[in-house]
Amino acid sequence: MSQGLGRTEVALGDMVGFLDRAQQQRIGKIIRPNDKTVTLQCGPRQWRVAYSYLHRVVDVDGLVHEVGALGQG
Repeated sequence: MSQGLGRTEVALGDMVGFLDRAQQQRIGKIIRPNDKTVTLQCGPRQWRVAYSYLHRVVDVDGLVHEVGALGQG
C-alpha cells in the first residue's frame, strides 16, 4: 500500500479519495489545503484528512475512478 500523497502533490480543487474510519471510500474536492491536512468537500459534508490517507482519483466521462482501479476488469 502506498504512503498517500504529499503536500506538493495536490492542489486546491483536486479530486482525491480516502478511506474513512468505517473503511468506506470517500471522494471529494480539496477546498482548503493546510500544513498537515486538507479539507475535502464530499457531497454535503466536509472532512479534514491527513495527506498520508489520500489517494488520486480520475474523473473519466463524469465517473470518478481510483487511479489503481483503471484498466482492471
